[in-house]
Amino acid sequence: MRNRPVNETDQQASGEKHMSAQKQEKASETQMKTVLVTGASGYLGKHLIHALARDRDGIKDIIAADIREPSPETREKGITYLKADVRSLEMNRIIKAHSVDTIVHLATIVTPPKGSSHDLTYSVDVIGTQNILNACVQNHVKKIIVTSSGAAYGYYADNAPLLTEDDPIRGNKEFPYSYHKRLVEEMLAEYRTQYPQLKQIIFRPGTILGENVSNQITNLFEKKIVIGIKGSDSPFVFIWDQDVVNCIKKGIQEDRTGIYNLAGDGTLTMKQIAGILEKRYVEVSDTLLEKLFGLFHKIKGFQSGIKKSIPSIIGPVIMNFQLVQDMLTGILPRSVHPLVEKLHKAQNHLGRILPENIGPLFELLDDNLPPYGPEQVVFLKYRPVLSNQKLKDEFGYTPLKTSEDVFRFYLDTRKTA
Repeated sequence: MRNRPVNETDQQASGEKHMSAQKQEKASETQMKTVLVTGASGYLGKHLIHALARDRDGIKDIIAADIREPSPETREKGITYLKADVRSLEMNRIIKAHSVDTIVHLATIVTPPKGSSHDLTYSVDVIGTQNILNACVQNHVKKIIVTSSGAAYGYYADNAPLLTEDDPIRGNKEFPYSYHKRLVEEMLAEYRTQYPQLKQIIFRPGTILGENVSNQITNLFEKKIVIGIKGSDSPFVFIWDQDVVNCIKKGIQEDRTGIYNLAGDGTLTMKQIAGILEKRYVEVSDTLLEKLFGLFHKIKGFQSGIKKSIPSIIGPVIMNFQLVQDMLTGILPRSVHPLVEKLHKAQNHLGRILPENIGPLFELLDDNLPPYGPEQVVFLKYRPVLSNQKLKDEFGYTPLKTSEDVFRFYLDTRKTA
């Protein structure tokens, strides 16, 4: 069969088809995202980078930025690692140089380093976020995904039993992490109004648990005894770290915006947690707990001041102030004597108000003396319980683990570690 001559119409059709294919290929290339992750060396950041390195659907380049250098064993192939402070102008240069169009902002201070000030946490959490947002606007970034927290709702007696994304953000000033998340969300709301072209996704996770996680919340579960507050269940909502990672990935790869709570189904009360841990559960009044936390917060400061010369004294201080007073009076300078006298008075006061079964509570507080002040009673008493209905209905994601599943998983991995 003879080939039909190629006429002008055929050539035009062929050329149009080729051009269409080129346009599709070019469009596909332009849709490929360049993603910058801040806080990439943190707990959640490392998990996210690990996941993105194995599923780069729709992603061309991944830049992992953190003030800390990642350890060699945590580095992933195909990832650009950069050392940078979210508060610095370097972030602007990085975003511009790499033509970043999507940012996942994870950089925050969850557990402040010992001896750090509120100024440090504020500068990272709030000023750092403002710096990133300014860089987004200046460099025409298309989308920013921010991990806020359920703590942004605040710890209040009048919190709704099940908090939705429409409830007000009232992070308490006495809790820097909670308050900073509130300030960050207020800032994000302003940017949504002023710069609507910058798409936003805000995730408000409950307590994140997974393998080898350690923070101020998990510290509560490491003690010999679990404390409960009379008249309050102190319910916790947990979210699996891999569920958080999955949601962030989905936010990167899909054209979605909005604010979403991240929480597994259900809650766990402190009493239920004690049962799972097979530890003794001690329930005390909020008034008593405030006094105890106040006392031990002072003792913690006292310990810090004398630990170099008397490293093993704090246990006896708690159990027998009189004995320690006699011991310290002869060896400490006179400037410390008034503090010892106060401890003695505190002993006498506590002897009048504490019930007979308070001994176990002393054991708990003596066990590494947690740095809690009296304000922590509010933190335990008015836990924000997050609804995940919007996450399921609008974002299209159902957490793989319930709150109880997550806690048991965390516990099992701790036992096998």
